[in-house]
Amino acid sequence: MLEVKTDSEQQMADLSVGGGCPSCGGALSVRKTPGQVWGYCPSCRRLSQPRMAVGPRGIVLMHRTAAA
Repeated sequence: MLEVKTDSEQQMADLSVGGGCPSCGGALSVRKTPGQVWGYCPSCRRLSQPRMAVGPRGIVLMHRTAAA
């Protein structure tokens, strides 16, 4: 599920993406400001900087992965 709150005065949007955390599958809180996107999962406390794009089926969040 996706919830969106916007503030056009500050050019900011807050999104809540259920099951959006790539680490634990918890709800991901995302804040979009001009030039930056930040994500936070309160379940596992992961702070991330995903890429955001608009695809044909809606908003797409992409997380970078790294090999260990």
